[in-house]
Amino acid sequence: MKYRSKNRDIILRKLRCVTTHPTAEELYLIVKEEMPTIGIATVYRNLDQLCAAGQILMLEGEVKRFDGNADDHLHVRCVRCGRVFDLEVSDLADCYGDLCDKAAALGLGVKVEFEHTCPQCLEKLNLT
Repeated sequence: MKYRSKNRDIILRKLRCVTTHPTAEELYLIVKEEMPTIGIATVYRNLDQLCAAGQILMLEGEVKRFDGNADDHLHVRCVRCGRVFDLEVSDLADCYGDLCDKAAALGLGVKVEFEHTCPQCLEKLNLT
């Protein structure tokens, strides 16, 4: 990105303060609390720019979600509600790191996402 923008700085700061992997619309509502005049198109445009600059991650799916942590890490997505969570598994991360290193040596990118049913959805189904 060529220059800094107040809107982009606030969007990035708000995104990095949450771990919920929000949609653009969810992030818009969060940012709107601090900047009531911001428009949804501004949020979308800045998210695109932040993704292109490698400062955030865009998680593809039925609904795009965003992650303020652009470092290599793993995700798990609920197959029922679509929410995304960071996966903290050191052994798996070691394996994933090796895979990323080998892929990078071949000029490839790697995206790994696991699926499950989150505790909230299990509770709704009375399966807990």
